Formats: sequence, C-alpha cells, structure tokens
Amino acid sequence: MIHSSRSRALLAIVAAGVEFGTPSFADAPPTEAAKEGAKVLYQKGRREQDARDFPAAVRDYSAAYELTHNAGVLFYRGQCYQAKAEKDKAVDDYKAFLAFAANAKAPDEGLRLRADEASRALAGLEPEVTAEKARAAKAKADEEERAKAAANEEAARKGVEAEAAKRAAAAAVSGNGNGSGNERAAIQLTAPAIAPAAEAPPQKAPVYKKWWLWTTVGAVVVAGAGVGLGIGLAPPAAPPFDRQAATIPVSF
Repeated sequence: MIHSSRSRALLAIVAAGVEFGTPSFADAPPTEAAKEGAKVLYQKGRREQDARDFPAAVRDYSAAYELTHNAGVLFYRGQCYQAKAEKDKAVDDYKAFLAFAANAKAPDEGLRLRADEASRALAGLEPEVTAEKARAAKAKADEEERAKAAANEEAARKGVEAEAAKRAAAAAVSGNGNGSGNERAAIQLTAPAIAPAAEAPPQKAPVYKKWWLWTTVGAVVVAGAGVGLGIGLAPPAAPPFDRQAATIPVSF
C-alpha cells in the first residue's frame, strides 16, 4: 500500500501507539509481560504484511490481540483479510476497530486516519458481502428444493412399484385359487367382465348325405331298369282289331 509522506508519518505514530499499549483495551489492562509479547507479535505481523505474507500476518495479529485485546491490531488484520478476499472477516474487523475508535477518550490524528480508511474500506466491502451472502442463501435454497423434489419423485416411484407388486401378488394368489374371498372379489371387481362365447347352432347334414334319399333313388333306378327290360323283351303288340275289316272276303 502506497502512502504519502504525511500518511506514513501518521501510520508510524499509530503503529507506535499499538505497540506500546496506549489506552485501547476493552478489558482490564494486560500485564507487562503480555504487552511485551503482543508487541513482538504485532511487529512480526507488520513485517509479514509488508512482505504480502497475509496468512502469517493474520496469525500473528490474532495472537497479539488475544494477549492484550488491543483493538488497534484489528485494523491491520482487517487489511490482511481484505487482501486474502475473506471479505466477511475483514468487515467484522473493520467494524470492531471503528467501534473502538469511536469510544476512544483521546483520539489522535493517527487514529482518525485509520478510522477514515476503515470506513472507506467498509463502504466498499459491505455491499459485496451482502450480495455474496444472498447468492449463497439462494444457492442453498435451490439445492434444498432440488433435493426435496428428488425425494418426492423417489417416493412416488416407490409407491407405484409397491402398488404394482401388490396387484401382481393378488393376481397370482387368485390364479392359484388360494386367495381369500375378499381378494378374489376385489380382483373380480377390477377385472373387466368377459361374456361367454355363444355356442354355434348344430349344423344339419345336407340332403345328399341322408340315407333315405339314396335308398329311394336306388329303388327307383332298379324299378326303372326292370320296366325297360320288360318292354324290350316283350313281343310286339298286335295291331288293333277292326271288326269291319274281318268281314271283307279275301280274293285270290
């Protein structure tokens, strides 16, 4: 981060204030040993931040804050979180630092400078964090909705399969004649009624297959043959007798 000469001087004053434990503690004042340990960790964090080793700087700033609860450290830790794109944590640190700065009994120029910078950073980060949280919430809701729809679909599929299996089992029991009366009645109610096929009327034998027809035909043929034969073998009939012709004398 590039600062003007005035800003650098003010930041140096601020750093000195943080290091040496100016009245910036929310709880009871820490022991001298705790303050010395926090000072060492804070200075180490500053070097790591300047070297852009933000994870290491966050680790040492956090350890320094645990020893003294000096909220001035949170301003620098917030910068490191912002550089790491952990925007929600940066917002929390900037807000905590601004609350500390607003309640400071004797704010100096360095404190006001850091408060202004934290306010500007917060103004840019908060809308982004809000939008990201909204997107995350929507993605979670969509995922839950998809999971719910999939569960309902699976339950419906299992219900259909169970009903089909139940019907198949009932049909099998009915086919074996082992089903109860209620089961058979239920199957009969659901099964479509099939009318029995009408029996075809018995077919009459044709006339030419009747025995009496051929017996009669045979008798007629035999009789006809006898008559014809008798006619053919009989002597020729005498001419009709004429009484008048009999009385005419024969001449020689």
